[in-house]
Amino acid sequence: MHFVSTNIKYLRKKHRLSQCDLADKIGLKRGNIASYEKSIAEPKILNVMKLAEYFQVSISDFVMTDLSNEALHTDTEINSEPILVDDEFERIKTQCVQFDSMINGMHCYHSYTMKKIEHPTDEIKTLSNEVERLLGVAESLMESHKYLIQVIENHDNCD
Repeated sequence: MHFVSTNIKYLRKKHRLSQCDLADKIGLKRGNIASYEKSIAEPKILNVMKLAEYFQVSISDFVMTDLSNEALHTDTEINSEPILVDDEFERIKTQCVQFDSMINGMHCYHSYTMKKIEHPTDEIKTLSNEVERLLGVAESLMESHKYLIQVIENHDNCD
């Protein structure tokens, strides 16, 4: 049994590197690192050598030893899961689109309802202004959310 994928992920996180950072340091692409970590592809021996050298472990240990198990006794700060796994990120992106649609729908419904009222009272006008203000805040939050998603996507797609 070999532990290349486990060790790459573990050592990368231990050194607080993104997949892009590690790829840059050893002359690969982020997609290579992601494929190695997910066991979709196995690195060529030259890349195994580069990784072992970078992390200052023997090639034998890098391939044949689960370094994350050994480290459990000495380093408890390492989180074994990524901050955002691909499925979770896709769910967040889908929710963003859905929330954006809901906010737009609420805005349209509110405008339509207000147009139907021929002589709104001062209370209704005040309430309408508050609804408009809250919808504006929601729209602003959605724009921030979309921006963060774009930043994460751009970072994850670096070459």
